[in-house]
Amino acid sequence: AAMKALCEDGMVLRVGISLRLPDHVPQLSESDAALLGRVAEVLRNAGLRPPVIGELAKALEMEQAQLVEFVERATRLGHLVRVAKNRYFLPEAMSALADIAAKLSRESEHGMFDAAAYRDRSGIGRNVTIELLEFMDRVRITRYAGGKRRIVV
Repeated sequence: AAMKALCEDGMVLRVGISLRLPDHVPQLSESDAALLGRVAEVLRNAGLRPPVIGELAKALEMEQAQLVEFVERATRLGHLVRVAKNRYFLPEAMSALADIAAKLSRESEHGMFDAAAYRDRSGIGRNVTIELLEFMDRVRITRYAGGKRRIVV
């Protein structure tokens, strides 16, 4: 409740699932910024179906452990969104995916939709769909009840 009040008063900003002071602008090192550019290119080219971390490391021709360290830093700074243990999205992709959920909710009876409807509308596979919907439940974009979800935000 206290953090919500600080956010509403503008004393703290919510960026994705992170919080920061309004005048704090986190920055990547020069080498991390270059790597983020490469990661972002691979993720953009994948559209709404980003590769798992092992495939991403292979595409970037780098060691997986080194990439994991980087994506964790980039996630803390809000440049990436960790949806599952091994899958990361760009914030703009997550926004588009949340918009799909919101549209499904608006168009559905009682504002509820199921995983199959989300999968069909988004065009992504079943496994990624489940990872995304469970992530949206965790960060309270959606709420799961009785086999269906509704938008919370």
